[in-house]
Amino acid sequence: MRILLLILMGLSGLPPLFGDNPPPTAEDWQIHVQLTAVILTEKDALPLLDEFNDETKAAGAAEKAMAAVQRGAGELAGPLRTQLASGGTSKAESVKEIRYAVEFDEPDFPNLDSVKQVDAVPKDVPMIPLKGTTFEARNVGLALQVEGTASAGGRIISLRTTATHTRFLGWDETVAGRTPQGAKLSIQQPLFFTATDTLQIALRSGEQVLIGTHQWPAPDHRLELFILKAWTSPRPPAGEPKR
Repeated sequence: MRILLLILMGLSGLPPLFGDNPPPTAEDWQIHVQLTAVILTEKDALPLLDEFNDETKAAGAAEKAMAAVQRGAGELAGPLRTQLASGGTSKAESVKEIRYAVEFDEPDFPNLDSVKQVDAVPKDVPMIPLKGTTFEARNVGLALQVEGTASAGGRIISLRTTATHTRFLGWDETVAGRTPQGAKLSIQQPLFFTATDTLQIALRSGEQVLIGTHQWPAPDHRLELFILKAWTSPRPPAGEPKR
């Protein structure tokens, strides 16, 4: 039917529906994705969850979350943005590497033959060094991986995404051994908190959605909200810069 209509329009001298250009396809769109992580108290966060579940109130809920951050009642990570061609993939991250030792050389002990002598050592005596031999590294920050496809009209976006936020909480002292005299040898190891969401989702261009809620470790009674926004723009011709 569509082909017949186009033929008749051509015979009648009427202009084509799309001028001289062919109708848009999914490949004609650039997809933009933004991830924002907001950490709020349970008191501020819980009322927003129902609003995020209502499509007509989700944008307002995101504004309330940002307002809480601005008045000092929350913390913000991001926004982290990336873009991809429809049908493509993209990865963005804003991280800092923390490197720490996990294995150590056996230390040299002072010539002390009793716990009593250890206790009597002056406080200004240099500590027994523990030299790291094996190290590990951990990325701390916000990361986003996306695969996405836009509809032919660019109004609907289908995403497969993984959002991750890793935070460094501090150092934890761990007993690694004892000297021959019984004194404890302690090392400090890092504590991390990681929140991750992996999902497939379809949303309208320009829509904001809550994709995850994470409880922070006790006794810190806070919730972390992952807010995702996606929109499309016409894909620029080859050789032109992306918008």
